Amino acid sequence: MSPRALAAVAAGGLVLLAGALAFAVLRPGAPAASAPPSLLAVSTSISPRPSFFGDLVTASTEVLVDANRVDPDSVRVETDFFPYAQARASLRSSSRSGPLVALGYRFTISCLSGDCAPGPGIRRVVLPLLVVRARLRDGRETVVRERWPQVVVAPRVDQAALRTFPLGWRTQLAVPTVSYRVSPGRLLAILSACAAALVLAALALVAVEYARWTRLRETRASALSRVGLALALAREAMRRNPDDRRKALALLGRVLDGKDPDADRLASAAEKLAWSRDRPDPDRMAALADEVEREVSTR
Repeated sequence: MSPRALAAVAAGGLVLLAGALAFAVLRPGAPAASAPPSLLAVSTSISPRPSFFGDLVTASTEVLVDANRVDPDSVRVETDFFPYAQARASLRSSSRSGPLVALGYRFTISCLSGDCAPGPGIRRVVLPLLVVRARLRDGRETVVRERWPQVVVAPRVDQAALRTFPLGWRTQLAVPTVSYRVSPGRLLAILSACAAALVLAALALVAVEYARWTRLRETRASALSRVGLALALAREAMRRNPDDRRKALALLGRVLDGKDPDADRLASAAEKLAWSRDRPDPDRMAALADEVEREVSTR
C-alpha cells in the first residue's frame, strides 16, 4: 500500500474512532460498557444486491482496531448466516497504518432452501447478528455486535412470464409412451430361434469332426495292426528257410509302402533285402524289423 493510501486509511480511522467516542459520551442514558466502544469499529456489506435464488453471495466485514489498546491478533469474528450457509472457506486480510489496524473478512454464502426463495416479488432475508470479540491490552474483553444488511433475493422469472399459460419454461416430467420397432416378445422369439440354430450347427460340426476323428483313428489302428502283423511274421521267418524269409520281407515292404517318406524308405529296404541275390540274412532282417518298430509301428 502506498504512503498516501496509508495516510488516508489512518485519517479515516481516526475520524471514525472520534465519532464513535463522542457518540458514546454524549448519548443520554448510555449504559456503561466494559471497554469504550471506540476501540473497535465494525462495518458490514452484502453483494450483490439484489441476487438471484441459488447465487453465491459475498458477505464482507471490516474491523478497525486501535493496536495501542487492543491486541489485533485476538480479534475473533463470530457469525451465523442462517438460512444461508458458507459455500467456501472464509478469507482474511489485514493492513496497518500507525496504531490503526484494518482487518477484513470475506465470506461466500449461498442458500438453496425455501427460506430464501423469492415469492411473487423480491424477498428480503435478515441474517443473524455479527459478533466481534477482542482482548484489550489490560486483559479485559470487548464485544461488538453489528447487523448485516438484508440479503435481497429477486425472482429469476418476471410476473409477465408467470401469467402466461401454459408456462413455456416448465419442464415436461411425464414419461413418454414406450414404442418399439420390433415388439419384445417377437424379438425374443427370433433371438431364441437363432440361438437354437447356432447350437444345432455347433452340434453338427462336433458330430462331423468326431466321425472324421474316429475314422482316422480306426484307419491308423488298422495300418498299425497290419505293420505289426507283418513284423511278427518277419521275425518268425528269421528261423525259417530263405523262401519264407523272402515272402515275409516282401509282405512287410507292401504294408509299409505309401504310408509316409520314412515308411517308403523302409519298404524299399525290405523289398531290396527280400529279392537280393544272396539269401536274406536273419541279422539284417532283425535290424530292419527294429528300425521299423522305432520309425513306424510306435507312432
